[in-house]
Amino acid sequence: MTGSLVSDRSHDDIVTRMKNIDCIELGRHRLKPWYFSPYPQELTTLPILYLCEFCLKYLKSLKCLQRHLTKCNLRHPPGNEIYRKGTISFFEIDGRKNKTYSQNLCLLAKCFLDHKTLYYDTDPFLFYVMTEYDSKGFHIVGYFSKEKESTEDYNVACILTLPPYQRRGYGKLLIENIESKNDLKNIYIYLFIYLFIY
Repeated sequence: MTGSLVSDRSHDDIVTRMKNIDCIELGRHRLKPWYFSPYPQELTTLPILYLCEFCLKYLKSLKCLQRHLTKCNLRHPPGNEIYRKGTISFFEIDGRKNKTYSQNLCLLAKCFLDHKTLYYDTDPFLFYVMTEYDSKGFHIVGYFSKEKESTEDYNVACILTLPPYQRRGYGKLLIENIESKNDLKNIYIYLFIYLFIY
């Protein structure tokens, strides 16, 4: 995999803050990224970057995506389904066991989170991916991540609701799921989450 391993302070901060992807096609959605994400440089000149909505693999063309979809066995995120209510599910994904998916999730998230610095070192994290189910599969809505062992007792490392699903109550459901996983002891973490969702 190419791209920076983590946010590199030696790069010009202006360059790494400039949006480098014009458009992402993820399932039935076309997303306009807000921020820089370290996808491989050769993909940043494309008018559209195609992502498999189930494994999040990035591809350079619709034809490549269609070919990939004939081989991709996933119809939901890897990992264990830990919650289901109606059409909404949460999947718990170990960043070490499902490294490629977790890295691709972080690259996608970086398109919408300005201060995200984790891209490839996903081993110490658990990812909780929220999905919405229909006859084609489980479609990613958003996620939160947390360190497996936090020395500072933080409950959440990152949280994101993808733009097509914002302002529909999914952020509140993400927060409720975080609260069920952990007691939110740190009011600053809760405030941080609130500011990103609303």
